Amino acid sequence: MKERGSAVDKGTSLLQESFAVGGPVYRALKELLPQNDFHCWSPELLDSFRGSELRFLDLSTPSSPPSEILIPDKPPALILRSLYQQDQFVALTTLSLRNTQLSNNDLSLLMLLTSLADLDISNTGLGVHSLHHIVCHHRTLVQLNLSHNQGMDDDCRVPLAALPKLARIYLRGTNISMPGLRRLVTGALPGNCRLLSLPNHCITYLNNRESHYSMDIPDSYAHDPKKLENMNLPELKRNLELHARANSEILLTGSKSELFNRLNNVLQSRLADARIIKVLGREGR
Repeated sequence: MKERGSAVDKGTSLLQESFAVGGPVYRALKELLPQNDFHCWSPELLDSFRGSELRFLDLSTPSSPPSEILIPDKPPALILRSLYQQDQFVALTTLSLRNTQLSNNDLSLLMLLTSLADLDISNTGLGVHSLHHIVCHHRTLVQLNLSHNQGMDDDCRVPLAALPKLARIYLRGTNISMPGLRRLVTGALPGNCRLLSLPNHCITYLNNRESHYSMDIPDSYAHDPKKLENMNLPELKRNLELHARANSEILLTGSKSELFNRLNNVLQSRLADARIIKVLGREGR
């Protein structure tokens, strides 16, 4: 009986080694599996990588023409549920779900990926509520791709503010407005977070900033919104006139309070836009 037990133990050990990263089964699967096809994965196949040193996992779906709707062989949640296992995918740092249609609650199945650092959920149909499920990765998540999700709007700044390690984010094709982007950059994202892509309407606005306010403010005019408190009505109007030369929609009439608020908004927007430009794109080396 003792010898038989040893044989069983040895067989189990060999099986584990074959499925481990670098083992023969692992190598064979890596060669056979397409690198970007969600359809080839099954819960059983993903389960075979439990306890391995798997670090990168691409569960994305091939892009298709707008007229063609890809229907996955298995519900994404069924496959993602394989990742919801305690201490089984602890080495996984990079996960792509690109082009795979998900529900907001599907991201809750990633909760136990304790090393997750890079998550691509672009073009997945997800909205702001899905982001609340990734706040648990606040100690590890450094890159997030939200591109081409119309459900991502200005409210996403609330969950994103809970990700202090975030260093890179993609926002192309989202519904984040220019005011929302300003609030995101100045009050929600970490100071060193790079914006690797933006919605087209935000890019258009930033490329035409000179038509919204004065780009070059002389030293004798106000640059800092904090210094407007002690200005009188003529001074406020004089400063607004400078920006009205660039933007005819800026009104120069009204009470002191109205002119103050108008000028304050212009200067606040100008500073926030400069901040966006500063963190836009990859950091120079």
